[in-house]
Amino acid sequence: MAKVQYPLSLNMDAMQIDDSWYIRVAEVPLRQAAGGIVVRWQEGILLVALTAQGEGRDLVLALPKGGIEAGESAGQAARREILEETGLHDLSQVLPESLATEERYGLRKGIWIRYQYFLFLTAQVTGVPSDPRHRLCWCPLEQLPPLFWPGEERLLQEHCGRITELVPAREGSQA
Repeated sequence: MAKVQYPLSLNMDAMQIDDSWYIRVAEVPLRQAAGGIVVRWQEGILLVALTAQGEGRDLVLALPKGGIEAGESAGQAARREILEETGLHDLSQVLPESLATEERYGLRKGIWIRYQYFLFLTAQVTGVPSDPRHRLCWCPLEQLPPLFWPGEERLLQEHCGRITELVPAREGSQA
């Protein structure tokens, strides 16, 4: 399946992402995908890595994610997508399995995507994405800005407590 190409800038006002994106009503192809919830501690605050595109009203924030390529495991795909979209490479996988799964339509509602999200801990602060459309943005896990995909925002809110328990602050972790 061809990789979906996202526009450089998405007008949030023009595209309405509501609950209908999370209810499968049409038989469309299923795409397996993976993403990462990458966290780090800074001064006692747990931050989550987001990928950012655009500026101002066209700013789009989301978790790093993408399709699983042939011969790749879901965990490998998550690591690759994190590197491509955030430049983060120094990652410690917290759980051997995915933390959560999310299903929804793709950008044009022509495919149904099943995302497996893996939890990673890093001490890395900066990264240079290999995909020039993206840049790394760190946000407090407990004070998220609006994300482009509401399901990702809900997923992070629902798992915030578990994530915090799984990655307790350690001495020397800038906590």
